[in-house]
Amino acid sequence: MSNNAPHTSRLQKLRTQLKKHECDGFIVPVTDEYQGEYCAAYAKRVTWLSGFDGSAGTIVVRHDKAALFVDGRYTLQAADEVDEDDYEIHNISDKKPSKWIEENFTSGELLCYDPWLHTEETYDELKKIAQKTGVRVEPVGANPVDVIWDNQPEHPNNPLLIHPLEYAGQAHHEKIKAISATLREKRVNAYLLTKPESLCWLLNMRGNDIPYTPFPLFYGLIDTDEHITLFIEPSRITDKVAAHLGTNVSIISPQELTEYIENSNYETVGYDATTAPLWFVHAMRANNSELVKHTDPVMLPKACKNG
Repeated sequence: MSNNAPHTSRLQKLRTQLKKHECDGFIVPVTDEYQGEYCAAYAKRVTWLSGFDGSAGTIVVRHDKAALFVDGRYTLQAADEVDEDDYEIHNISDKKPSKWIEENFTSGELLCYDPWLHTEETYDELKKIAQKTGVRVEPVGANPVDVIWDNQPEHPNNPLLIHPLEYAGQAHHEKIKAISATLREKRVNAYLLTKPESLCWLLNMRGNDIPYTPFPLFYGLIDTDEHITLFIEPSRITDKVAAHLGTNVSIISPQELTEYIENSNYETVGYDATTAPLWFVHAMRANNSELVKHTDPVMLPKACKNG
């Protein structure tokens, strides 16, 4: 194992940060806000914190101990990259994070999580732990790893790229029309698209935000009126891309996201509970939108081969 002194120091700083906010523990998943296997540099929190550089895993930290959970692909790698004086290393098939939390947290203690990095599906597991053990489970505002991460890489800010029609096979306005019709059939006013690959297919767009996948990182909301709102920095939309997207696509800065949702008036919104960040679920319910679980409507047409 390589020198792990920086990672030991970072773990100590995280514990200090948690103590400031009276958190007894914190969950750090490998995944980013888009639930992707590969992450941009700013989102590699597990790697920065522990040294583990695999594409799947979860860390649970409390004030006196911490554990890293990986699958069978990464047990040898984790042992090589992570200091076992700092972290217990568990194969997830032998011990899941939920079981470790049950064994190491007591009733009344506060376990925190970042709602951007968890879905409703993963949150349901946390609620079961809370009900079983009496441990309190609550979201944090700012991710404490980000707070202590000096010189954390910036979020990708590369311009979006147009995927030519000759390769896409169908104009994006035709795809939007078809998906909006699907929403009307499902009787929802809008659908929250949280998988970048779905938006890329729908809009005939590409990007280079993360390794190995030609996607930009963004979210979108499509409604039954054939309109899409994209949540992405406006500076990433060139004049050429804006002309390609057309007037039926609006751009909202991530900094304006909360205000946008608070002022939206969608009565029913569809979402995928396996991929939508819990932050969206909480924010939309707080705005009195009825959330309806539906499979991403883009998935099936995206899987069909162009003629």
